[in-house]
Amino acid sequence: MIIDCWRWLRDHRRIWVGGYVVMDDHVHVLMMLREGSTLARVLDSFKTYTATRINRILARKGAFWQEGYYDTPSAMSPTFGRA
Repeated sequence: MIIDCWRWLRDHRRIWVGGYVVMDDHVHVLMMLREGSTLARVLDSFKTYTATRINRILARKGAFWQEGYYDTPSAMSPTFGRA
């Protein structure tokens, strides 16, 4: 479901995805925002969707992801994200 969410965000033209790694308790993703998207909105969509689904599967309520995020700029290829 986590990977499906990144794919949905990509397919709905919110981000370009360069890669991702799903860890036990966090996710790393290399992405580039598309025009009109903000990092805060993209991550809010991701966290809301995945937390709701995961909590439903685990029959629990409450926060799933920690608040905030770590934004680390990356030097990417100049052709990354060109369609």
